Amino acid sequence: MKYAPIIFTLIICGCLCGQDSPAPGCGTRMPFAMGGCFGESIVKDFVLGDAPDCLKARPNNCNGGVVELDNACRGNVTLGGVTVGRHESIELVREGGAVRAARSNGNFASYSPDMDDTLSEEGYADDVRFTITYTKTKPLC
Repeated sequence: MKYAPIIFTLIICGCLCGQDSPAPGCGTRMPFAMGGCFGESIVKDFVLGDAPDCLKARPNNCNGGVVELDNACRGNVTLGGVTVGRHESIELVREGGAVRAARSNGNFASYSPDMDDTLSEEGYADDVRFTITYTKTKPLC
């Protein structure tokens, strides 16, 4: 059956049929799709400031917007007091007016603000201070 790989990909990955939003969960999906990205909010305007070359960070907006950190530093790396391992997914969360860093459950975000929220936290990598700043959007659909 020469179409089996295509059918399998559509079922497992979740085919987006139409999308007017940058949030992957806001598109129209095939009704039988079992996998894919379902986030309705995103991380935007992401800035990693003053980080050493051994630390890389990028947003992952698949399931609500988290930050993926790749740590190749020799010493300790912390973000807002949270120790960062070799590969971590972290999100910034506002609670009671204060911002804190928290480990995310894979690429699934737990923080979903009612309105766009600009968040910033500082960390240290090999005794070098860095910052992560971004806007977490309200749900976009």
